[in-house]
Amino acid sequence: AYAGEDTVLFLINEAQLRADPPTAGTGSWELTNGNGIIGDVHDPTTMVSELGLGQENTFRWTVSNGEDEGLCQTSQDVTIVLRNELKRYNGFSPNGDISNEYFIMQGLVYADKFSISIFNALGNLVRTIDQDNVDELVIDPSLITNGLRDDEMVVWDGRAKNGNMVPSGTYYYVLNFTVYQIDYPPLKGYVVVERE
Repeated sequence: AYAGEDTVLFLINEAQLRADPPTAGTGSWELTNGNGIIGDVHDPTTMVSELGLGQENTFRWTVSNGEDEGLCQTSQDVTIVLRNELKRYNGFSPNGDISNEYFIMQGLVYADKFSISIFNALGNLVRTIDQDNVDELVIDPSLITNGLRDDEMVVWDGRAKNGNMVPSGTYYYVLNFTVYQIDYPPLKGYVVVERE
């Protein structure tokens, strides 16, 4: 029995299971850990929904052959982890005091591609950061208390496109991103930069 690849989902709470169909006998799905509703327990490519947030949701595909269903049986598990939100902070203070030095987002690391455009209060574009230039941000890892978690990334260092530090104030952003080849609607928000 082949149950498919483990998966991490983002912003959606349903997925298609992808087991190999049985060459002989019958196959069936069961939930062994977490949460989830199986659409059709006998369909190797069924949909599962209502997945548990931020946890491992494990499904077992079992293929049975023979009159006695337990006589010849093989199983494999597949795990789906759901991260159903993009956590955004509303401010940071790039002033060298080792507290909130950068604009960090949680969950964006799972995006196939992303682009965040930052605007000042007058609506002028300050900077655009995407997957191709995010490495150009000026980041001192020693200024990130306890370091970044695996699902966090710095998306802005408080600098304009010319490299100069922006003044304190409220900035607005539009975030576009694609995860698992799905283009999500733009997320709009604001971030306060406090340098004092």
